[in-house]
Amino acid sequence: MLCCILLIYFHQSGYKILTEVELRAQNPRMIKYPDGFVIDTRGTAPKVFWVEVESATKKGRKMMRLAQYLTMVQRGDAPVMSGIKADKAFVAFRTDILDTSGARIDHLNRVKAALSRHIGAPLRLAFFEVSVRNAQYHLDAVVRRVETVFPIGADDPNVHKLFTCTRTGLYQCDRFDIHGRRWLLQVSIIHDHYSWQIFDPHGKETRSYVDRSKESCFRYVVDTFNTEFYERPLSDVEIASFAQAATVQ
Repeated sequence: MLCCILLIYFHQSGYKILTEVELRAQNPRMIKYPDGFVIDTRGTAPKVFWVEVESATKKGRKMMRLAQYLTMVQRGDAPVMSGIKADKAFVAFRTDILDTSGARIDHLNRVKAALSRHIGAPLRLAFFEVSVRNAQYHLDAVVRRVETVFPIGADDPNVHKLFTCTRTGLYQCDRFDIHGRRWLLQVSIIHDHYSWQIFDPHGKETRSYVDRSKESCFRYVVDTFNTEFYERPLSDVEIASFAQAATVQ
């Protein structure tokens, strides 16, 4: 019910919609279907949003599959359905839903916790908190909030930075070591695999590896930088360069 009312809300707000029923009929044998597509046709290029509406408690495999597909869409790897590829995803939920024991279901933190277990680098995702006026599901308010979700173990402020994606699917992120030197962390696709690289402050590749999972690449490239390069001592040339700069100042 909430999904239908929410899609109608977006339709009345000027967006084009595709329901899950339509997507299932037009795209048989897909592993995962969204609860709908919301398509913004107001700009020069349409923007397609993959919609997930949470109204019950998901557990185990279903919750991790939700996290997997939300991550895929946000990273630019959404599956094509009905000739359309979603650009971004969002999760909608009611804030007053109770489980069978009478406790409030915290959909926001449940989804964020599942994402934290799955992702290898920070991820930004929009959430819509929906309030209804009565049992007939008359919408009272739809509040949008954007959250940054961090992977489990990312307790170092140095890793709380987003990778930016180029049009060619190349992910890059600048990191600074304890001495203030800038390093480049990079994740790219090679055929059906992914590769990560670390470039030192001089642009020289110092580490690289190939993996089947993009999220594993994010996780390993950050971990490798933190353990091997964040506190790496200055070379004699760098020490001399810093000393010369200090003398000039």
